[in-house]
Formats: sequence, structure tokens, C-alpha cells
Amino acid sequence: MAIPQKQRYYIHGDQYEHDHELYYCAECDVFFGKEHFSDSHREDNFSRYASASKSISRHLKDSKVYFRPDFPNNLFS
Repeated sequence: MAIPQKQRYYIHGDQYEHDHELYYCAECDVFFGKEHFSDSHREDNFSRYASASKSISRHLKDSKVYFRPDFPNNLFS
């Protein structure tokens, strides 16, 4: 029986690993170019990134489905 491969988990502002011109918008749940993030939606982009960044390691620590690279490229880091 094959072990399923883990999926990459993205937080707000993470660069898409398959197209380096795109970044993940957590509010829209879609990848966009940098210009998308000049509109701050309901929440400040950096605040959204910082909040997710702080809590993500404990959420993914024991995950059998998702992983996050150690030093992902992010617009707001």
C-alpha cells in the first residue's frame, strides 16, 4: 500500500512553487500576482501573514496530509 504524498500548505503571501510570479491570497483562496496585494481586503496583509506564521507550525507538526517548507518565499516575511 502506497503512502500518500503530503500536500504543500500555503499561508497568506506564500509564493506558488510551480509559478514564481504568483502568491497565495488566504482571503480569496487563490494565487495572484503581487499587484493583487496592494488592496488590503478586510485585513492588513502583514497581520494576516504574521498571525498564520505564528500558529502554523503547531497545526502542521503532526499532520499526515500537509507540510510547509522551512523557509518558504513570502511577500510579507
